[in-house]
Amino acid sequence: MDRLLVGLLRYATSGRADSEAESIHVAPLVSEVRDLVSPPATFEVDVVGDVEVVAPRAVVAQVFQNLIDNAIKHHEGPNGHVVVELTDRDVRSVQFVVRDDGPGIDAMHHARIFKLFSQVGRRPTDGSGVGLALVKQHVDACGGSIAVESAPGAGAAFRIVWPRTWRTALPSIER
Repeated sequence: MDRLLVGLLRYATSGRADSEAESIHVAPLVSEVRDLVSPPATFEVDVVGDVEVVAPRAVVAQVFQNLIDNAIKHHEGPNGHVVVELTDRDVRSVQFVVRDDGPGIDAMHHARIFKLFSQVGRRPTDGSGVGLALVKQHVDACGGSIAVESAPGAGAAFRIVWPRTWRTALPSIER
């Protein structure tokens, strides 16, 4: 219940960052998030590339924390690998890709996983069903986009297009 309430609070306040936007080199921030998530010793989290964005640091960190934590939590084997790719896209945007070697997600669930309280193929005690909805709200609030590429047995790749400069917007709640 505590996990659910914390998740709901984060979801309800997403897109309304309490901190000011600042210039952030994303690779060092992802490395900090990796250390905070503290993956098992048999799990690798690699960061490739670097980009700079202007955004609230806590928002960017929360996006990566949820994606990396999900990759670890939903991995079915003893060893795992997550690669975070950070690349320049164009003058106005960058791209973040968080790719894992987990069990994958069937295409029929791709749109649903970003909805509040949605859980796919796992025991309900594994999470609150808020994490990916929160990630989507943060991405939407900054004017970006998110998509998943995945198939059963093929891992998952979450591809985010993120503007170089944050724009504030109130989130829309999708259910």
